Amino acid sequence: MSDLWQQIAPWIVSGIGGFIGATLLLPTKLGEALFKYRFDKSIEAVKSDYARELENIKSASARELAGINEKLAHIADRGKLSNDREYKSIAEVWEKFVDCLDQAEAAIVQYTEIPDLDSFTREELASFLSTRNFSKEQVDQVKDSSDKVRAFGQIVRWKYIATAHNTISETRGLLRKQIFIPIVIAEEIEKAIEQASLAVAVELTRFRNPNSGLGTEPAIQFFENRHALLAKVKETVQKRLMRSDGNPDD
Repeated sequence: MSDLWQQIAPWIVSGIGGFIGATLLLPTKLGEALFKYRFDKSIEAVKSDYARELENIKSASARELAGINEKLAHIADRGKLSNDREYKSIAEVWEKFVDCLDQAEAAIVQYTEIPDLDSFTREELASFLSTRNFSKEQVDQVKDSSDKVRAFGQIVRWKYIATAHNTISETRGLLRKQIFIPIVIAEEIEKAIEQASLAVAVELTRFRNPNSGLGTEPAIQFFENRHALLAKVKETVQKRLMRSDGNPDD
């Protein structure tokens, strides 16, 4: 009997130990599974929150980027429009300015060829005067004058001076209205016009009042400087129009 017990006792002890070990192991494995399940669910929740937050950030960034692009496009459009308007304004004022100097020079030089009108018949005189763009009063003034050459010359001289005076006024008026003209160009044009205006004003005064005592110095000074005045403004205008950076604030 004792021999039998000795033989089966290890098996019994081993079975009890295995049962106890299995009993102890069971809660450990179940805990690990529960912990892993809860951990995975937490990770999924964090990932979901992160993904949602990331989408919100992307959406906000996209809206902000769209707003920035819209503002940049608006600024670019305004810059292009400003450059276009400036170019047109400069070109328009430049053409008027050149015409202004030309008319002022003509008012000073007053070059014209006058035939011997006193030897013309009335028909010849009428035909000649019809090509001069004279008013009826001016035509009659020449026809009725005892010195038709002088009368004709006085009218031509007056027309030169009046045309220059009007062109100077028109150029200044145009310049004042051009808000897109750079200041440096406007200032140089105005300085040149001032010399032309002084010369024409003196010529007008001398025409109306030959005994005014005014000399020809302003006219001579303008006549000698006219090419330099034109060249200086031209250089400034060309630099502005041909600038490569497109910066309207230069």
